[in-house]
Amino acid sequence: MEEILTELPPLCTPQALAAATGIPVGTWAAWRSTGTGPDYTHAGRRVLYPRTAVVQWLQQGMVKTAA
Repeated sequence: MEEILTELPPLCTPQALAAATGIPVGTWAAWRSTGTGPDYTHAGRRVLYPRTAVVQWLQQGMVKTAA
């Protein structure tokens, strides 16, 4: 997972995250509105996600499966 996101800039747009993860932009927006997604910030009207926050949030959602 980290390998996919390491190519992203330190602050990522929802569009860049959608391209890197395959998770639609609308899903990122829904997660923002419900407060269930990763931390983000605003730069004017732009929404930006710190890459480290996205990686941490995705790792927290990992589920271990039995082999």
